Amino acid sequence: MVPSGKSIVSGICQAYARLADSHLALGDYETALENAGRAVTHLNVRAWVYSTHLVAAVYGGTDADVESTRFKLLNFMPKFTCRHFPDNFPATDPHLRKIYLDDLRKAGIPEE
Repeated sequence: MVPSGKSIVSGICQAYARLADSHLALGDYETALENAGRAVTHLNVRAWVYSTHLVAAVYGGTDADVESTRFKLLNFMPKFTCRHFPDNFPATDPHLRKIYLDDLRKAGIPEE
């Protein structure tokens, strides 16, 4: 079976987001932001991809990047909160979860 175009695009989007996760964990924020930016340009974006881009923007982006990405994330998933994140998003490494939660808070994502 040959994968469809949609599944290939979804796979590419997820691969860029995972690369961004890896670079965030390594402290390479510029590369994390580049890969997260590539992930959100694909049509099949998920909320966790926007959260990856938002966290990368907190470290390596401008205030405008943070504001724009926060808007996109909350527009895509209006009930997204810091409390919601740990149970519903794929980052399982405790160090990476801490990075995410700290930076989601810095970016203005509500606690509840």
